[in-house]
Amino acid sequence: MVLKSALLSLLVLLSSFASFSQSVATPAAAPAASTPAPVAEGQPISPELDRRLQNTIRSYYSESLPPEVNLNVGTRHPSEIPGFDMLHVVFSAGDKHKTNDFLISKDGNTLVRWMKIDVTPDPMTHLEGRPIRGNKDAKVTIVSYDDFECPYCSKMHQTLFPELAKTYGDRLRFIYKDYPLNEIHPWAIHAAVDANCLAAQNNDAY
Repeated sequence: MVLKSALLSLLVLLSSFASFSQSVATPAAAPAASTPAPVAEGQPISPELDRRLQNTIRSYYSESLPPEVNLNVGTRHPSEIPGFDMLHVVFSAGDKHKTNDFLISKDGNTLVRWMKIDVTPDPMTHLEGRPIRGNKDAKVTIVSYDDFECPYCSKMHQTLFPELAKTYGDRLRFIYKDYPLNEIHPWAIHAAVDANCLAAQNNDAY
């Protein structure tokens, strides 16, 4: 009788231990972290966000954006930047239109000006269409980066060009590229524009 009672007590104890072990070994699964759903192609923004974006853009570009320029904020599109969507904003005045791309964060609280630039071509070595002095088919090319308001550029031309042209003749060519330092030479850009207009009409006159 005593043995039977002891066996029953042991079975109850083992059953309780098994239930306890199972509850510890297999806890309830935690809820999965929520991730923002991907934005649908061409998802419209709310009127309130549209108002805030227009005010922000106008404030940021206040020095260069006349009040008569209209802004049209487009719909949200998926972007290649995680956490951001693409927005196309059209700046228009009369019959002139220009589209600028912005990135808007998923929560709508951060705007980033987006400009993707292909750096494969080097603009400093792109010489096509630039004014040339000397033999255009010469094997030796000297590229001069000029600021028309720079006194040192002027002195360099007065000193080097006559001597080089006299010594090497048609064995070399000079190609001019603009490099106006508008921070210290306010008229350098105007001079570069005028000179390029002249070169478009007559290369020799440049």
